[in-house]
Amino acid sequence: KDIAIIGIDQQTGFWADRPYFAFNPLFGEFIQAMITASASAVLLDVIFESSPDNEIRRLFSDLLRKSGISVPPQLLNRVGFDFPLRNALLDAKKSNLKVVLGFGQEAGNPTNPLNKQMIGILVPSEQKGFLNVRPDDDQVIRSTALIAKSNDSGKVVPSADLALASQICRSSFFVSPVGDLVFNQAPIRNLSQGRIGYIDYAGPMNTYPMESFKNVLIDSRDHPERLKRFSGKTLLVGAWGIEDNKPVPVSDYMPGIEIHANIVENIIKQKFLAIPGFFVTVCIMSIFCLIQFFAFNFGSKFGAYSTFFLFSFWGIACFWAFKNSLVLPFSRPLIFTLLSGLSEGFWMFRSIEDERKKTRELFRRYVNDVVIESILSDPSEQITKGVRRKICVMFTDIRGFTSFSENRDPREVVSALNRYFEILTNTIFKHNGVVDKFLGDGIMSFFNAPMENPNYCADAVDFMFGPESLYMSGKHW
Repeated sequence: KDIAIIGIDQQTGFWADRPYFAFNPLFGEFIQAMITASASAVLLDVIFESSPDNEIRRLFSDLLRKSGISVPPQLLNRVGFDFPLRNALLDAKKSNLKVVLGFGQEAGNPTNPLNKQMIGILVPSEQKGFLNVRPDDDQVIRSTALIAKSNDSGKVVPSADLALASQICRSSFFVSPVGDLVFNQAPIRNLSQGRIGYIDYAGPMNTYPMESFKNVLIDSRDHPERLKRFSGKTLLVGAWGIEDNKPVPVSDYMPGIEIHANIVENIIKQKFLAIPGFFVTVCIMSIFCLIQFFAFNFGSKFGAYSTFFLFSFWGIACFWAFKNSLVLPFSRPLIFTLLSGLSEGFWMFRSIEDERKKTRELFRRYVNDVVIESILSDPSEQITKGVRRKICVMFTDIRGFTSFSENRDPREVVSALNRYFEILTNTIFKHNGVVDKFLGDGIMSFFNAPMENPNYCADAVDFMFGPESLYMSGKHW
């Protein structure tokens, strides 16, 4: 609420009806208006690379010379755009209005042309800083350098945002012996390399109130009493909606002057984002993997619930952490959790299928496939626990087997037994029976277990006549 943006928008350009380099008189008028309003500080997001006055005087002198008019140098020196701004800067210094001016930097090397201009000389060094905010490789503005080292002088140069924050808080800054950037008697937290801070944006574009530069000057001329709304405020002046728009994480784009407003607030409140390193991400993913491993040991359903819980928990945790200026890795742990959950589920599915396959192979000799599937799919597990139930037990035996086997080759006897067991076993299965055991040349079987069958007596009787009918038909014997 103490920061306001004064935008040099398209309406201001039409209203001023002049090129941008000729805005210095308007900047001077604006500073005079803020002196009247008792504002706290002003940042001009304008790079004063060189004064246009020398070029203007040269053109003006050549024009007069061609017309045969001689102008004394003293009079020619009074021609220019800088005079209103110079006078305003002098008045601001007398009235204790802090005006911060900016300059550019090339390849990370801040060069200060203001020191060679009269405008820059009128402003103390602590009220000057570089303006450029370097984007990431994808051109999105996520971080900012608060200080840089000049290759020319070797001195530490502040950003214009740090210079403005220092003027607002009436506090100096310095680099401690251990490399920390100290501001307002405390190291600025969460800085990378001791100077780069990840911006904690207050919100999308237009989060900070913006007024047109034109409207402020009109109020200054026609309604000076309206300037009271700027009393005690910090005002950032810069291009709005013209050419200085940058992509940011919270909006498709944001004017550079509003990015500076976010940075200034981050410095004052010391709320730059903390971004953990890759090691923290690996630790989080390892913990999630262990949780998934133990959860799936209690069953696939429990594992699925744990995956859903981790997704929900981590989403809430990341949101809460971000609200507290901590950026936790969001996508990698969730993707890893999903993949580990799918892997654990697939591994468990394969294990269950292998067990089912072994169970089928084990019981296929004694029961039919229907009973096997019932045993594998019964959720109550009563089949494996055992129940009290009426059953019908059937014993079969080969009459005369002893005399039959005494006079024949053992291979012939075994072949006959195998054929006999195969025929009777299939017949038992067809009648919903279960083979309990093989007794030499006999078979013990029962009906109505493990699956309950209301027609088990009829099935047992039908089975009883089955071998007799096979024998009578002579089909296999």
